[in-house]
Amino acid sequence: MQSNTFYIWCASLSTWRNAFNHWTALFMQRPTTFIDRAIIPMAIPALGLLLAISGCQSASSTSPSAEQDKGMKQYLRGYDAYQSGYRDAAVRALLAALHENADLITARSLLADIYRNEGQYEAAIAQYEKLAGLDPYDYLNFYYLGVSNQFLGRLQAAVTSYLQSAKLKPDDTKTNMNLGLAYMVLGQSDNALSHAKKATDLSPDSATAWGNYALVLDSSKQHAEAEVAYRRSLDLDPTIAAVQINYAANLIEQQRPREAVMLLEQLPGRQKSVLALRLLGDAYKASDQPDKALQQYSAALAVNPLYYPAMNQSAQVQIETYDKGMRINEQARKEALNMWQKSLQVYPDQPQIRQQMQRWQNVDLFSH
Repeated sequence: MQSNTFYIWCASLSTWRNAFNHWTALFMQRPTTFIDRAIIPMAIPALGLLLAISGCQSASSTSPSAEQDKGMKQYLRGYDAYQSGYRDAAVRALLAALHENADLITARSLLADIYRNEGQYEAAIAQYEKLAGLDPYDYLNFYYLGVSNQFLGRLQAAVTSYLQSAKLKPDDTKTNMNLGLAYMVLGQSDNALSHAKKATDLSPDSATAWGNYALVLDSSKQHAEAEVAYRRSLDLDPTIAAVQINYAANLIEQQRPREAVMLLEQLPGRQKSVLALRLLGDAYKASDQPDKALQQYSAALAVNPLYYPAMNQSAQVQIETYDKGMRINEQARKEALNMWQKSLQVYPDQPQIRQQMQRWQNVDLFSH
């Protein structure tokens, strides 16, 4: 099976984007544990090395029984098809192999990985659950089951699988890292910190582990400690844009927006996600540069017109401009109300935004 690590978000492939959509929906449903930071896709190296080894070992066995040999030709046909880029033919052959021999682990493993890589997490889960039953002593079966559930936002199910993976292999960095992140979103900060820290202990030279530990510290409001972890991550690998983005958010939380501006301005244009653009707007807003803040929020909305956090922040800048300007700039108030209305159309469950709208819809000019 291929390695699959949850780590700080830097999306490029469609799998990454699909996973981000799952996590965005998850966070929207949990406003009390919303962590608006760069988040967690899968690191996927080349598929099939372990499968190729196990497949060759099975095929070259000196005297396989007829039962053991069932489905092996179809599996090898499927493996070759997948390696050659013929995905549909590979799936057909693997399903045929499993029809002949439902216990053929190599075929089921490859099929599960194919489904997972394509974002078909329900189908992947079905395969990993069967694999866990066939081979309950292989930690990877539980690890990948946890990964698939985590991408679907089923965090408690993911935690259950990761705990079994950790029981079988306590020193696995990836399992502990993912456990930390899942616990973080569930609001279980003590468990989150314990596992995220253990990942850095197991792999002290992993920039990914330190970056995620920093994120968990931030979510626990331990911003100074998080900054130390972000710096450690960037010392190990200064090129991870998502760590820089999360570090910038940390600096804003620590009321150091000008440092955040410098950090975010250094990002190459292609690495400026909607989150990076919105955070840059927040940094400019906190630095009393409202015009530059509005430019960044507009840029974020040009990338994703449904990104309601940028709508809310843009509205806040407009309403502050209106309020500080003796409430003369009526156009700023109207633009703020319009932006809040759009935000509520995208995501209605925002009681604070509704309160803001009610407050500013009918304004007494002399009620300062």
